[in-house]
Amino acid sequence: MIKQLLARLLPGKTTFHGGIHITPPGHKTMSTARPSREAALCDEYAISLIQHDGTPFIAQVAVGDRVLRGQLLAAPANHRDAPVHAPTSGTIRAIEPRP
Repeated sequence: MIKQLLARLLPGKTTFHGGIHITPPGHKTMSTARPSREAALCDEYAISLIQHDGTPFIAQVAVGDRVLRGQLLAAPANHRDAPVHAPTSGTIRAIEPRP
């Protein structure tokens, strides 16, 4: 059923190396007209130490610690979840509950 739908929506583009290209022609002119550039860093980042299911992480850093990009910030309370790492370098300003 999906294959038939794709054949109708994207004739000739349902099977090729790399998957399905669903962007209609001409819809990339804005993104291809200018070179890509790096995004500016934020002044402050808020990193959640609670999983989507409510499981808390165990903080491995303290307020005032200087951390480097990629450094471990929090370990999971179980072996199922992945640890949390710093997205950039900076100083831990707070570890607090947030809405």
